[in-house]
Amino acid sequence: MQLCLTNSYALQACPKEGYANADACFGTTIRSDGAKYEGEIKQGNFDGMGSLRFPKGHIYRGNFKFNKFHGAGVFTAANGDEYIGEFRFGKFHGEGVLTFANGAKIEGKFKYGNVNGLGSVILPSGSRYHGQFNHGRFHGKGVFLWSNGDQFEGNFRSGWLIGSGIFKAKNGYTYAGEFQ
Repeated sequence: MQLCLTNSYALQACPKEGYANADACFGTTIRSDGAKYEGEIKQGNFDGMGSLRFPKGHIYRGNFKFNKFHGAGVFTAANGDEYIGEFRFGKFHGEGVLTFANGAKIEGKFKYGNVNGLGSVILPSGSRYHGQFNHGRFHGKGVFLWSNGDQFEGNFRSGWLIGSGIFKAKNGYTYAGEFQ
């Protein structure tokens, strides 16, 4: 996924006396929680391109709307976890890639903070899943490939192998049938 996080035009500096009535300007401000915002301000709100640095080390760079992450952006947590993708009113929402500091990676379509619909996961062990998700869990048709070479293809419900499917072990053993 590639994001363009640049502005093609220059805005005037916001007035020094405050942003409550500022419109179509570029400025820097510190929120009451200590987070530092630098970017576009429209009608007194963070609106347009900007960055927000939190006191605990989290950083967001991207689009804002009414003071929330909204549109394309990058959120990097202090622990190294990073989400690159689309946001909607402060939540991961739309196409995105969530990479964890431990090496796990989730790629797909997010809905209000969770992967929903078609997506894929790579775990730190090297095991992988590709298929349907619902509320962040494997749900629907999918394929899980363990790092040892074993594979399951079939139905998942709330993260569990349930219903019809085919299990193929690396040693050649195959089972096709129902799973509970």
